[in-house]
Amino acid sequence: MNNTFEKPLISDDEIDLFLLIKELWGKKVFIISLTTIAAILSVLYSLSIPNVYRSQALLAPADAQSQGISSSLGGLSSIAGLAGISLPGTTDAKKQEALAILNSYQFIEEFINKHDLVVPIMASVGWDKESNKLIFNEKLYDVERKIWLKKNDKYLKPSMQETVRNYRQMVSSSTDKRTGYTQISADTFSPSVSKDWVEWLIADLNKYIMDADVQRAKNSLVYLNSQINLTAIPELKLVMAQLIKTEQQTIMLSQSSPEYVFKILDKPIIPELKLKPKRAIICIVGTITGFIITLLLAIALIFRKKANNS
Repeated sequence: MNNTFEKPLISDDEIDLFLLIKELWGKKVFIISLTTIAAILSVLYSLSIPNVYRSQALLAPADAQSQGISSSLGGLSSIAGLAGISLPGTTDAKKQEALAILNSYQFIEEFINKHDLVVPIMASVGWDKESNKLIFNEKLYDVERKIWLKKNDKYLKPSMQETVRNYRQMVSSSTDKRTGYTQISADTFSPSVSKDWVEWLIADLNKYIMDADVQRAKNSLVYLNSQINLTAIPELKLVMAQLIKTEQQTIMLSQSSPEYVFKILDKPIIPELKLKPKRAIICIVGTITGFIITLLLAIALIFRKKANNS
């Protein structure tokens, strides 16, 4: 019979740590074996997770357009509303509008459809470094036939709302309150895909807002040209003439440069280093967790044996 419990392990609601450690030492093979298994499983799990690469760009407001319009209007901007015209806001307001549009469902949906990103977002599971191509889940998508597969006579193609939710987990933007600079980043399995997404986002966002402003200016011109000859008030005619000039300037400046709202300070590059997973941390945490669970299990077995022998 084991003499370990000749002295009680628990006396007066206190545990004899010496006896407990002695018992745990007797189960060292059990503890080491399970901890080793936990470490091996942690390594295998970390290796099964595909690498994710981040590409990012640093942007600054492209303020030449708003400054040019403000200087051309001079003191007339305060009475522009008399003609029912809304002029472009300040640089900061335009930047905030751009960031709101960047995260809006409508813009994201158009971006996904334009660049055909449903499959890369929803079916990709990794990246082939040799071919520089994404790897897709063969149970969801047939790459050769370029079709979504069926299950129970129902196509597995995800909805646009599901796609947008996943997209928002992969693309992010932030603004430094101190400098006012904006950073846009994309996290995907492929370094080159991450870079392409950031470049497309910046170009599409600038064009999206530029097109909206140009259309607004054209609508304003149609309205102003139809109203300028209907008023007999010289001062109002002067305001309308200046507004017509301003809207024409808006169209001209909008089409003069692709960097309409944001200009690139630090362009996106193809990253060489992965963003995640942190495999060393996963292995360390997994091993420590396995050791703790094994230790608790060993203690439970010791007390169970104590209870059975009592």
